[in-house]
Amino acid sequence: MSPTLYYSAIMLGVMSLVLCIIVVCYGQSDQGLESEAQAGQNAINHANTLQQAETNIVRDMAVASVNDEAMKTVLAKNWLAVTVNDSSAKPTQPAPAASGSKQP
Repeated sequence: MSPTLYYSAIMLGVMSLVLCIIVVCYGQSDQGLESEAQAGQNAINHANTLQQAETNIVRDMAVASVNDEAMKTVLAKNWLAVTVNDSSAKPTQPAPAASGSKQP
């Protein structure tokens, strides 16, 4: 083997080793970014859970305010108007569509 080929093989080996080190460093960097993204996603999921809990609490407060004027006042101060639907009233049925009408 000539010295030129020998040194070329050594250089290619060194370059391969350097590229492997670079790939490992980028992999570690990506792992850090992935953990940050996961933490952000966990915060979003937690916020969604809290929003659902808040919705349920406000709904329960609205139901309780039907018989409690103080609760209705508290809700009104926070821009939540509570109205009672009359459950004894029959819901209106939409008129059936005219069938059999042909257009010329």
